[in-house]
Amino acid sequence: MTQPQHPNQRCLTCRYRTWAWLTTLLLLTACNPAPVGLEQVADYRQRVANTLKSPLPAPVLTAPTWQLPPLRELRIEVPSQSLSLLDAIRLDQCQAGSLIAERNSSLGKLQQGLVRYYHDYQLLQALYICAAQLEQQGQLELAQKVSDLSRNKAANMTQLKLQALVSDPSIRQSLRLADRPLAKVDPAQLAPLLTALQQVYLLLNAPLPAPNAAFNQEQQSELSIAPVALDELEQALQLLEQSPYLSQLWRALYDQQQYLQQLTPLVQDLSAAAGCLSAGTPSRALVLRNVFVQYFSGPVQQHFAGLIRQAQQVAPLLTLLASPEAPQAWLTHLRQINALPDQLTDTTRNHVRYWQQFFSDCGFTPGT
Repeated sequence: MTQPQHPNQRCLTCRYRTWAWLTTLLLLTACNPAPVGLEQVADYRQRVANTLKSPLPAPVLTAPTWQLPPLRELRIEVPSQSLSLLDAIRLDQCQAGSLIAERNSSLGKLQQGLVRYYHDYQLLQALYICAAQLEQQGQLELAQKVSDLSRNKAANMTQLKLQALVSDPSIRQSLRLADRPLAKVDPAQLAPLLTALQQVYLLLNAPLPAPNAAFNQEQQSELSIAPVALDELEQALQLLEQSPYLSQLWRALYDQQQYLQQLTPLVQDLSAAAGCLSAGTPSRALVLRNVFVQYFSGPVQQHFAGLIRQAQQVAPLLTLLASPEAPQAWLTHLRQINALPDQLTDTTRNHVRYWQQFFSDCGFTPGT
């Protein structure tokens, strides 16, 4: 005959079953693989759904409704400038002559973006030097033509800078939203990109050269110091163009906010679903508390914080790209990029408010 269980033994058995059930729920994970870069929030979502026994349809991650405008929408008109072939030949004695010849060569005509603007910056300096040199040599007619050319070029430098900026492949790569989110926040990958953007900053923020009629012979033989070395600028632009990191960072902020927002139906009535609106603290509420503490306050918020922190590191450099004279479509895109970290922050706060209500209704002390 079966011996009756001692009351203490029955109590231990009940406790064992309860904790076994709790452990099983905590270990349950999504049946379907999570999208790359969204593993933390997808795992958290599945654990909440399993605890509530409330499966939800898979989140619908739609492509961004906005993207970097195509070049045809960013057209910037720059008046053309020219020097007759004969006059250009007569500038062989000046460095401006070699720069003009370089621009008119087959390779020079392929220059684009910020490298082309760098060349324009150098050419403006060289034209000022050349005009002063020709005047000192008594070639007043040619000196006046070069002076007029330099004055017209200086008047167009803002447009040339904007044209270079909106068309540069490296800048466009850095500002577009990738087709997939960033898989992992990695400071080691962001650091060289920030350094590269600093090189761009040095060029775009450099004051324009000014005319000076008092050049001595030594100064006439070479250009004044450029804001950044050309080889360093080219390396920086190459790095920005080849790296998908920044574009995937923007997409990660966009997707995480979208994913988290779709979890609202799951958490908006946690207290009732957990049974906390009646007397006592149900086991399901204990599991939900542990899910929030271990999986949202831990991996999810840490990942969000990493994304937001990196976006904030890039933000000061992006403000330089938002020149008031730039096309409206360009400025709108930059505003949308800069708004991404705040949008994720706001969505996270709204999500946490449901949990704060749950903690209050269930009698849990925050942080326990």
